[in-house]
Amino acid sequence: AGVDGRALVSLRRLDLTTAVQTVADRPNTAAKTLALLKQFTGWAVARGLLEHDPLGGVTAKRLGLQAYEPRARVLTEDELRALWQRTDPDGHVFKFALLTACRIGEVLQWAPEQVVGGVWTIPQTKSGRPHTLPLTVQAKALLPLPSPRPIYVSMAGRLKRSGIAWTAHDLRRTAATLQPSTGSRAMRPTRTTSMPSEARVPRKPSRPFGGTSRRDCRNTWCPTPFWFWTPSRSPRTAK
Repeated sequence: AGVDGRALVSLRRLDLTTAVQTVADRPNTAAKTLALLKQFTGWAVARGLLEHDPLGGVTAKRLGLQAYEPRARVLTEDELRALWQRTDPDGHVFKFALLTACRIGEVLQWAPEQVVGGVWTIPQTKSGRPHTLPLTVQAKALLPLPSPRPIYVSMAGRLKRSGIAWTAHDLRRTAATLQPSTGSRAMRPTRTTSMPSEARVPRKPSRPFGGTSRRDCRNTWCPTPFWFWTPSRSPRTAK
């Protein structure tokens, strides 16, 4: 991109914006590249490595980049059936990720000592905070996860090389999207996805509905091949 091997202080705004423009044909990649570069140059200024931010005031709109379009891909019923028939280690991990609606990076860091009494405590999530998640019957049946587990990058590469159209994060979005169709009346998606409640639904105490206990909700059979806690309001896809 014309910036490889260059000293940080020698980089001009034109150098960095040109690097972004080289991937302008892929709008989401270009937007993410610009965001990462702006984050980096801002950090460099804060650390005293740069006197001025070369990307200050630069936005995707000003560069003429297409608007970022969040990915909305969810697995089809045929893809879910195919996943459930897999018996390889990767398939095992993917099924656990789907059942828990967790990020694949959190699943890959699973350890036996994190599960106590059927409750999985994730030490650190994307928000930087721990998250506790009661495991469903089928999720517990998948434990322990295969070890050693692959790193995220290698798993993503294998998915692409095998011709599979979905990504690991699409499993999380699929879980959040399918929750209302499972036939179970229970908890909101924040319980499974670890997202702050204020980021997803209006503030209101989360509780089971119709007198259904949390234990009953976790063990309710659903028409899809997994149990979920179902949100009380219309779903929003996981990000």
